[in-house]
Amino acid sequence: MLFVAGIPVFFMELSIGQYVSLGPTVLFYKLAPIFSGLGWAMVILAYFTSIYYNVILGWSFFYLIFSFYSMLPWSHCDNDFNSPGCYYEEGAALCRNQSLFFFNHSCLSLEDYCGLEDLLPFNETHCQNSANTSLTPIEKVVTRISASEDFFRNRMLRVTGSTWEDMGDMQWELVGLMALSCVIVGICLSRGIKTTGNIVYFTAIFPYAVMFILFIRGITLEGAYKGLEFYILKPNMTRLTEVEVWCEAAVQIFFSTGICFGSLITLSSYNKFTNNCMRDAFVVTITNCSTSVFFGVVIFSVLGFLANEMGVNVNEVAASGSGLAFVVYPAAISLMPIPQLWSVLFFLMLINIGFGTQFESLRKRKPLVVMGTCISLFLMGLSMCLQGGIYMLEVFVFYSAGVSVLIICILQLIAVIGIFAVWPRYLYRLQKGDDRRGLSLPMFLLVVLSSPVASVSCGWCGCVYEGWR
Repeated sequence: MLFVAGIPVFFMELSIGQYVSLGPTVLFYKLAPIFSGLGWAMVILAYFTSIYYNVILGWSFFYLIFSFYSMLPWSHCDNDFNSPGCYYEEGAALCRNQSLFFFNHSCLSLEDYCGLEDLLPFNETHCQNSANTSLTPIEKVVTRISASEDFFRNRMLRVTGSTWEDMGDMQWELVGLMALSCVIVGICLSRGIKTTGNIVYFTAIFPYAVMFILFIRGITLEGAYKGLEFYILKPNMTRLTEVEVWCEAAVQIFFSTGICFGSLITLSSYNKFTNNCMRDAFVVTITNCSTSVFFGVVIFSVLGFLANEMGVNVNEVAASGSGLAFVVYPAAISLMPIPQLWSVLFFLMLINIGFGTQFESLRKRKPLVVMGTCISLFLMGLSMCLQGGIYMLEVFVFYSAGVSVLIICILQLIAVIGIFAVWPRYLYRLQKGDDRRGLSLPMFLLVVLSSPVASVSCGWCGCVYEGWR
């Protein structure tokens, strides 16, 4: 998907923005007036994405504050908010030493533990039903939840008990932290492109240092191989026959590289006219995808450890979604020496990434416009600060960074390639007419039109809520 769709479209947006030195709202009107709304669609898409980015930044600030506690609250199950199914290895080990089983902050006998689900003890590793017709492994008797996921769900979000119909009360802690992130974004953006550009240098490099440290720790954990085997060593190749997988791949490539959000066109409009944007397209996209694979190794090494610790499969450790990083990485951090230090560094890194992304998406220079934009982002994000706000956030994630990106990509390609055959003439000028640095059109650009089209239908497969079936 990277070579079929990602690099060609990335190059197209860089080269167009660099060639005409215009933003998307003006560029498409002059390119093909019938597509004059396409640039504004990109701006709106970036706006919707920034709404939930500020909420996630608020989450990062929340974790950052708790990182200064003498004992990280997501490293154990002895907090008031922990659910009965909360599980952590230290507590379970204390119970095992007494031939007991850990549940709900206490150690239970085999009979009491099996009785939680109306089962009878069979041996030290299994329970049986009253009819003696089936056996249940001890680790499957009750649903276990890691301490880090319990903190995420029941302390920060307080989502337990909330539904799409009843999202519960407002989380004022998250409201205040989201407001803080909006203020910081507004201050940085109001200073202009030069200031934000200097900040992005730091926000782009700092995560690699932190993630490399977590990578070293992750791959040395017991059970890490189990996660890496699930992730990359023994993948389920039959999934390649599912359209949904290709859809998710397209969305991931487009979102991670910033394609169709208008930011590439806008930022490249500041390039020198002779800049080699073909080289930039290859370097940036390949580096981006390599980074994603590397970060995946870190995540799944920790997931393998958690699966091994809880006695479940890797895909049962934590639910996928926007909060996965807030479940897996804190678990890894709590296992490191001086966990408070690494926790502070990690969540500062997440905050830097969040701010860096918005510096690309909402780059306005007039303070009043920036202020109005940030206030509207704050107001729009309030629904995501409810106890059940994660449901609204997932809807925004899917529709603003999922199907919409694919549709805009198709329209953009039609506007550039199809309408008045603009693309061939444009490339001819790049290569011949202006005698620039020999930029050439990759042959695989010709098939990029068909790739998103095949994926649009599957975009509706994800994030389906029961009430919408």
